[in-house]
Amino acid sequence: MVDYLRGFLKKTDFLLGTEVTSLEKVGEGYRLTGSRGQEKASYTTRIILATPGRSGAYWFRDAAGKLGAEHNFGPIDVGVRLELNRKFYDAVTDIVYDPKFIFRTGRHDDRVRTFCTNPGGRVRVEDYLQFKLVNGDALSGRKTANTNFALINTIALTKPFSDTTEFGQSIAKQFFLLGGGKPVAQRIGDFREGRRSAAATFDSASRQFGVCEATCSATPGDITLGMPARIMDNLWESLKKLDKIAPGILHPSTLLYAPEIKFFDTHFPTDRNLETNVPGVFVAGDGTGKSRGIVGAGISGIIAAKGIAEKYFG
Repeated sequence: MVDYLRGFLKKTDFLLGTEVTSLEKVGEGYRLTGSRGQEKASYTTRIILATPGRSGAYWFRDAAGKLGAEHNFGPIDVGVRLELNRKFYDAVTDIVYDPKFIFRTGRHDDRVRTFCTNPGGRVRVEDYLQFKLVNGDALSGRKTANTNFALINTIALTKPFSDTTEFGQSIAKQFFLLGGGKPVAQRIGDFREGRRSAAATFDSASRQFGVCEATCSATPGDITLGMPARIMDNLWESLKKLDKIAPGILHPSTLLYAPEIKFFDTHFPTDRNLETNVPGVFVAGDGTGKSRGIVGAGISGIIAAKGIAEKYFG
């Protein structure tokens, strides 16, 4: 099977390091223009399979809109990334490496879930043009004493404002201001007492903060200043439930980093082959609203590829 796939790849041209900046209709096909290194690039094609990912979702929405592609706004996920001493969560991750807990909150009837668990991992910063977000990873050869995971609240908007991307970006920009250009981090011990975390006491031994040493450079502060109250209510309710499942989640040293936001808001209506209303333009992955994770993104790509093969090359 590997040799079979390698044979196909040898016949494929990969234009790595090529940035597409515009799409336009040309005759029966499309022209993609952009740059490859320091040189301008232009390509024509009969079919487009767009997989912009989360970071490129907003750009592709505008570009596809100029082609006449229909779209609507889907929900986004807004929340925090927890970092805690891994001993509190090993009992869970030793059974399931990346466990998923889904909560339905009592007060607002909203959906909150855990996502992207990294035993022995680190929290890292995602750098965008006007704001920064937090994420996490785990390297096989570089383990830490901590575990981190996201706790995120699904948000959908209706009338009169439905642009969930703009809503999420406004939250991210607020934290960018509060953190002085960095994400904000708060100890659970400070959070429970209703006060901001401060640099002077961030690693306080007397308050047991040394049990979890931060792996990310963030600004000690108060996440409730930047997070909408409804989302904060949902996160706190879910944290208390999670602490009953894995006691130690709410240890004073546990860190809350904000913001963690998953932008996969733009949804493109398609047929069963993931072709949009614009003939020859197919979409797949998180950035087009067809998945919410790496496995689903891969499957959607396979569905689109089969659809292209059957309709245009069958």
